[in-house]
Amino acid sequence: MKRPAGLTVFDTPVVSHVLAWVSRLVLRLRRWRMVVHLPETERFVAVFAPHTSYWDVPLMLMAALANRVRGHWLGTHRLFRRPFGWFFRWLGGIPVDRSRSNGIVAIAVDEFTGRDRLVLGLAPEGTRFPAERWKTGFYHIAVGAQVPLVLTFLDAGTRTIGAGDWFVPGGDLASDAARIRDFYADKVGIRRSRTTRPVIQPNGD
Repeated sequence: MKRPAGLTVFDTPVVSHVLAWVSRLVLRLRRWRMVVHLPETERFVAVFAPHTSYWDVPLMLMAALANRVRGHWLGTHRLFRRPFGWFFRWLGGIPVDRSRSNGIVAIAVDEFTGRDRLVLGLAPEGTRFPAERWKTGFYHIAVGAQVPLVLTFLDAGTRTIGAGDWFVPGGDLASDAARIRDFYADKVGIRRSRTTRPVIQPNGD
C-alpha cells in the first residue's frame, strides 16, 4: 500500500513559488552557477559531497527549491516529536528510529517501496570534517530500492552547484565506486582544507 507523500515546503502553494524565485536570486547574487542533470523520475537517491561547511545544507536546499526538486532527508525520530515535528516533516524530513534492528538501509528501502515519489538526499561523509572513508548506505539504498543514484555536488573551486551525473547502480560496488570517485575527484568544498577524496569500501557502512 502506497503511503501519501505529505505536504512539504516544495508542494505548498504560493510559498514554493516564492522560495524558488528567492533561491534562484540568492544563488545568482552569490555567483553560484547551477548544473542540473536528473533522471526522468521522481524516485532516486541523491548523494551529496563534498560536505565541509554549515553553508552546504542551505545552499543545496536553495538549489533544490530553485529546480523544484522535492527533496527528503532522514532524521532521528526524536526530532519529529511535538510541538515541532510537523515543521521538520514540512521541510522534507522522514523520521527514523535508529534502534530498529533492521537498520537504516532497510528503513529507507521500505520508504521507497511505500511511495510513488521520493527523492532522498544523503551525505556519505557523515561529517563536515575530513572522513577516513565514505559510508556506503547511500549505495545499498539505491540498489535495494532499484532507483537511480544521482551525484549532486557543491564545488567551491568553480562555484558550481547541482546534479552533475546519475546512473542506476548494478550492485557491483567496486565497479560503481570508480565512477563515483572519478566524478568527485576535482570537486572542492567551501572549507577546502576539509575536502577529502571519496574512499569507498564494501565494508564502509
